[in-house]
Amino acid sequence: MYPIAIWETEALRRFVSEVGGPVNVTRLPQGPPLAELADAGVARVSWGLFLYLDAMARFTEQLASLRG
Repeated sequence: MYPIAIWETEALRRFVSEVGGPVNVTRLPQGPPLAELADAGVARVSWGLFLYLDAMARFTEQLASLRG
């Protein structure tokens, strides 16, 4: 199960207990730390687009430092 709009720890905990199967979530910047997600019973965390965006931001910073 993949709850798209649920990211708060208690809401995830409740969702996991009611679904009765593995729950996957997307790691959001405003979301709880990975340890809390695991503690809430989340089976899998996807970084989705956010990992790419973070990598590109860091790449841009490094490129700018080489030019500067």
